[in-house]
Amino acid sequence: THLREVDIGDRLRNWFTTSTRLKRITLPQFYLTNPMIQTLSQLSTLETIALDADPAIPHSDSPKAAFPIEDSGFPSLHDLHIDLPLPVGSSGLGGPGLFGRLQILTISERRLSNNRDLRISLQAIGASCPRVIKLSLNLFTDRSAGTEPILFDTIQPVLRLRLQMLIVHHDYPIYLSKEAVEEMGRHWGQLQQLSLCPDPRAVTLTEQPPRTPLSLLPAFAQHLPKLQFLALYLDKQSVPGYNGDLLPPHQLEQLTALNTGTSWVPGGNPYVVGHYVGAICPRIETLSSLPCKWRVQNDLENESVRQGDWTAVEVLVKLVGLSSQTMKKRLELAEKRR
Repeated sequence: THLREVDIGDRLRNWFTTSTRLKRITLPQFYLTNPMIQTLSQLSTLETIALDADPAIPHSDSPKAAFPIEDSGFPSLHDLHIDLPLPVGSSGLGGPGLFGRLQILTISERRLSNNRDLRISLQAIGASCPRVIKLSLNLFTDRSAGTEPILFDTIQPVLRLRLQMLIVHHDYPIYLSKEAVEEMGRHWGQLQQLSLCPDPRAVTLTEQPPRTPLSLLPAFAQHLPKLQFLALYLDKQSVPGYNGDLLPPHQLEQLTALNTGTSWVPGGNPYVVGHYVGAICPRIETLSSLPCKWRVQNDLENESVRQGDWTAVEVLVKLVGLSSQTMKKRLELAEKRR
């Protein structure tokens, strides 16, 4: 049976033009055509656009539309979700006049090929969307074509944005050095939420890139003191040194949630890790780890051990954090009495 193809694009555009109070639109990616973009750009009340990819559509068939509209388009848009190949999703954003009001941007890419494409795209985002304060990047790769870890240098173009939130998902963890944390602090002093690939799919691969050591927590406390949520994939072998100090020089006093993703407890020592994290992050309410969806079936026993270790860490973190807060209050009270 042959089904006649029906194009409802014209009808949909006509309906949009009569919707005077429309604030949010969610569309499949194949509706991202130039005429549709032109229509949406004229909706004065439209605040959010979400474009969802269809996994059944081959990557090569993804639309190649740009944004051929005047800078006065999208007068109220502040939240944009694009599920498209990054060169399309970013290079078509236009100049700062077009999306100068955009504050929330989510970009998803199903087959990221390399760091170069990502860096070019982030450069375009930084130039086109200068007011973005919340940026999410859902980056997945074509595993058959090989996977390239994301380097911190790759995401540097968005340092020009005054971000309050950065969330990145990728097949590999992002390695951070102390210098990288210092640089983030220089540009993102208001950052409240940071999530950098806490649950990478490549965790079961033989070849593993460097991972972020837990010993960077003091650097986060010193340079990003307003963090409220932090999610990282931690180096399994790097065990932080802990001297028993409940009041270290720098603490993440606003951090209430720490997500360690599918990391192992560094060094396999919940006692040391729990005391170390609790002293630096005294107000943590939730310390969570994620079940490893990609772990092979015969590794379930080790997975149970990993989850149990993090449960023990969470208990210690809360106890040590409470002790740290109590000691700090006593010292402050004693100082006032002098």
